[in-house]
Amino acid sequence: MSDFNRVIRGPREPGRPLAASEAQIEEVRALHKDGKSRRFIVGRTGLGERTVRTIIEKKQGKDRTSRKRAFERKLFKDKLRAAAYRSKIKQRDDYLPKRINVHQKTADELIKAAKGLGKR
Repeated sequence: MSDFNRVIRGPREPGRPLAASEAQIEEVRALHKDGKSRRFIVGRTGLGERTVRTIIEKKQGKDRTSRKRAFERKLFKDKLRAAAYRSKIKQRDDYLPKRINVHQKTADELIKAAKGLGKR
């Protein structure tokens, strides 16, 4: 069911929706651009301080949800990198003993051939 919702409705923003309309968001951004303080913006718009902070930081990509997503992407990449490393090590550990035996056998044959050359 979650796959269906993801395909039909599209990706959703994580967390609760902001308690601000599009007009309020634009007003907050305009006041912030004019250099007004967060307290001034809170008093002017009637929004909560946390909501105003989220609106301002979301524009910069520094809000809580953006940081969380960035962390999750980094963690996912690290997990993929770790899995690839483990796979490479396992592959090497499985392959190396077989190659050592082949090289040892070749070396023994070369030593025998070299000893046979010295007897002539």
